[in-house]
Amino acid sequence: MLKVPRAVISQIEANKSEVSDKCYTVLTSWQERFPYDATYHRLALALKHPTVGRVDLAAKYCGTQFGKDVSVAKDY
Repeated sequence: MLKVPRAVISQIEANKSEVSDKCYTVLTSWQERFPYDATYHRLALALKHPTVGRVDLAAKYCGTQFGKDVSVAKDY
């Protein structure tokens, strides 16, 4: 969905214990690997994908930007 390689995700899962840390690290990895594709629209599509099924999070975090290719803000 976000095209982060499975090997990277496996490494993150092995190195991070908190779910929030895992999520944050996957998202920052996605932003670093695909800076022009890391948009709210792409994130919302991934969250709404049947495998993930988190339409609530797509609405909460991508709501006003959904449907637009606006880059995801970097807070680090």
